[in-house]
Amino acid sequence: MSGSAGASERTAERNRRKAIQQSAKQEYDHLIEQAKKEVGPEGFLAKRSDLVKLRDEYQSLHQIEKQELDKLHSTAQERQKQKFLDGCYIDSANITGVGTARKAALRSFGIETAADVSSSRVLQVRGFGEGLTRAVVDWKASCERRFTFNPANAVSEADKNAVRNKFGVRKLALEASLGAGSHQLQQIRQHATLRAAALQPKLEEVVRRLAKAEKDLSVL
Repeated sequence: MSGSAGASERTAERNRRKAIQQSAKQEYDHLIEQAKKEVGPEGFLAKRSDLVKLRDEYQSLHQIEKQELDKLHSTAQERQKQKFLDGCYIDSANITGVGTARKAALRSFGIETAADVSSSRVLQVRGFGEGLTRAVVDWKASCERRFTFNPANAVSEADKNAVRNKFGVRKLALEASLGAGSHQLQQIRQHATLRAAALQPKLEEVVRRLAKAEKDLSVL
């Protein structure tokens, strides 16, 4: 009976020491993960990677702007046609089967000019089946046949300025981000140094307790 009681006490003591060791190990693992997040290089490297992407975009901005300006010429005819169609109002059109009420229905769905017309959009309007939809689409086609491309007005100065303004705004935003980047990297580095100093005593203490707990467990 005495031997059985001693074995039971040893088991209980081993379980107690095992619980202490596991608790210290969990705290150690938690501190290591915290150190990786707050002190490790991940944050610094991620920020630097973002800045590299912004720098690459900034360096290519002029070429992309030039490509968009060149694209204005290749899309000039289509843009001119769309502008022309945008001036062809359904309200003033003579479309077979489409009177005032049905024109109002089209307007309620945002279909006001020939530029707004497509088979799929018109079919969504209540009361417009295949026949009426075809009539509206045919009217749009008649508007398109009246369109004449004017090369002299292919690309206006306003078109060019719209592109230049867009890239000008983006350039300023990139310059601001890149200008602040060096300071932000320095802040990340300083924060990591401060957190490392704050975590060091805690880590040393938990390492000491873990080592003691493992030693106590091993000698039982």
